[in-house]
Amino acid sequence: MGWLEMAWQAALLVMSGAGAGFAVLFLISYRNTPDQDPRVNDAEVALIRDGEESTSQGSRILPFRRVIRNRSMSVFIFQQLMNAGADNIFVYLMGSYFLTFGIEDPLTRGIVISLPLWGGALGGITGGVLNDGLLFVTGNRRWSRSAVGFLGKFLACIFMLITLMQEDGITAGCCLFVVKFFTDWTQPTVWGTCTDMGGRYSATTFSIINTAGSAAGIITPLVFGIILDHYTTIDIASNKSVTNFSPILVIVAAMYLVAAICWVFIDCTHSLEHDHNND
Repeated sequence: MGWLEMAWQAALLVMSGAGAGFAVLFLISYRNTPDQDPRVNDAEVALIRDGEESTSQGSRILPFRRVIRNRSMSVFIFQQLMNAGADNIFVYLMGSYFLTFGIEDPLTRGIVISLPLWGGALGGITGGVLNDGLLFVTGNRRWSRSAVGFLGKFLACIFMLITLMQEDGITAGCCLFVVKFFTDWTQPTVWGTCTDMGGRYSATTFSIINTAGSAAGIITPLVFGIILDHYTTIDIASNKSVTNFSPILVIVAAMYLVAAICWVFIDCTHSLEHDHNND
C-alpha cells in the first residue's frame, strides 16, 4: 500500500504530528511582548513603546456601539457570514458530492477532492499580490480592497454555476478548483481591511470577523443538511439513496454573489479608531 493510500488512523497521526510540530515551533519562536524576545534590540523596543504611548489616549477597548454603528463594519460582518458559510461546502460536502459522479476509487476521489484546496492556496497568494499591486498603482486603498473583494466573489459565483452544468467528476473538480481560487483570493483583502478599519483595534476587528465566520460554520452545515435530506431519494432499482446537490450549489453561488455586492459598500477607510462620529 502506497503512502497516498494510508489508513485513516495513520492519516490522523500524520496530521496530529504536524500540529504538535507547529506547537513546538510556536513555543520556541513567539513571546508575549517584544521585550522577551532576544532577537529584538533596544532601539526596536523603544520604537514600539513610543508607538504604544502615542495611542494610549482614549479607550483601549473597542466600544461595541462603535462597531454596530459603523456601516462598513456591519456590511463587512455580513459579508463574512456569506463568505465563510458558502466556503463550508468544501469542508463538509466534497466527499459525498463526488460520489454522485461514480468516482468509487478512493485515491482518484481523494485527488479530485483536493483540487479546490490547491485552488484556494494559489488564490490566496494571487489575491495578495493583486491587492498590493492595485494599491501601488492606484494609491486608492478603498477601491483597491473593494475591487479585489468584489471580483473574487463574483467570479466564484459564476464558476459555481458553471460547475452545476458538469456531468463528469474530473471536470467538476477542475471547476471547483477555479471557484476556490477566486473565493480565497479575497482572504488577504479581508485581513487588510481588518487592519485598515481596526487601527489599534485590529486584533479586535480580526476577532469579530473570525467570530462571524465561525457562526456561519455552525449554521450553514445544519441548513445544508436539511436541504440535502429534502433532495435525497431512494433509487428503487439499486435500493441506494441518491442526493441532488444542485440546490446547494445554487445557494452557495447566491451567497458568493451577495458577498460580492457587500464589497461595493465596504469602505476600509471608515476607521473604527478615528471615526468618532460612530461613538
